[in-house]
Amino acid sequence: MFEYLNDIGKEVGQEQAFYTFDFADILYKLQLWREKLPDVRPYYAVKVNSDPVLLRLFVLVGLSFDCATEGEIRMVVEAGGDPRNIVFAHTFKTPRALKYASSVGVDLMTFDAEEELIKIHEKYPETRLLLRLSPKDIQCAFDLSEKFGCKLDEIHYLLSRAKELNLKVVGVSFHVGALCTEPGSFASTICDTRKVFDEAKKLGFKFTIVDIGGGFFGSTEREKLFHEKDTELKKRPVYFSKLWGQTCCSEDMISKKALLPDLEIGEFIVWQNMGAYSYAVCSTFCAVPLPACKHVFKYDSRLKMDFIPNLEKVVDYLKDKTSLVKNGECDDDYIFSEYMR
Repeated sequence: MFEYLNDIGKEVGQEQAFYTFDFADILYKLQLWREKLPDVRPYYAVKVNSDPVLLRLFVLVGLSFDCATEGEIRMVVEAGGDPRNIVFAHTFKTPRALKYASSVGVDLMTFDAEEELIKIHEKYPETRLLLRLSPKDIQCAFDLSEKFGCKLDEIHYLLSRAKELNLKVVGVSFHVGALCTEPGSFASTICDTRKVFDEAKKLGFKFTIVDIGGGFFGSTEREKLFHEKDTELKKRPVYFSKLWGQTCCSEDMISKKALLPDLEIGEFIVWQNMGAYSYAVCSTFCAVPLPACKHVFKYDSRLKMDFIPNLEKVVDYLKDKTSLVKNGECDDDYIFSEYMR
């Protein structure tokens, strides 16, 4: 893999950052999800990374989608996604976005305020609704509760208003915040969700959905340096360093405390599993170009693709859209044939 990364680095040049999307690793994470949470249907949050090649892969493997805006819904539809497999998960939706969702058949969305209920009643009364609940015991890097979610003491009034407006509320959604460090946050909020279900039943609603949001850690790996292997295996002194991006924005800091050796001009730094939103929040401030995107498939013996219903179509797509990072002397046909058995 390092040889491939070095080749790409030479290709794009020192002035250009680049991302590699390892589709084998992506599929393995989906496999792991289905092994550990078999009863939880995954909805991919398009805001995390809206790369069209990635979205098309998720359509092919049968994933559902979490969209925050009209634009994200359009991306999924353009990738061939079924609008019925989309939840419109922003609690503040524009009238135009509601009209578009109605026109393509996105019929599941969230709310957390009376004003949103009134708007939905006027623009799209046929849709199904999820009441977004503010989580408890929040311990996370990015707290979303100040902007989204209602409190338990607001539940009765909001459900009563939905009843008066003849709207169909079918469940509860919540999000404990990004990079949640306390698993108990999920448990305590699910306990509150049970109370909402009970209140809804009293009012005549039949709830069938609990949207548990995101916030899960995907990796514990740290940043690593890669370079041409030293034939002498020489060692260089290392220092705690601040790593800045290319713009002159004072907030353009990649890492406040990275343990790095003395670097030479022309060497590259790589993060394995850079994480959600890293590409999505890129900026062209100071006319710095956006990072290049490279799609790869690195053979992974842990990956068993038998959970994918239309495997042949997925393999054909991978052959067409990704660069195979070879494992020893294996060629493309051999590696992909392993998954077609």
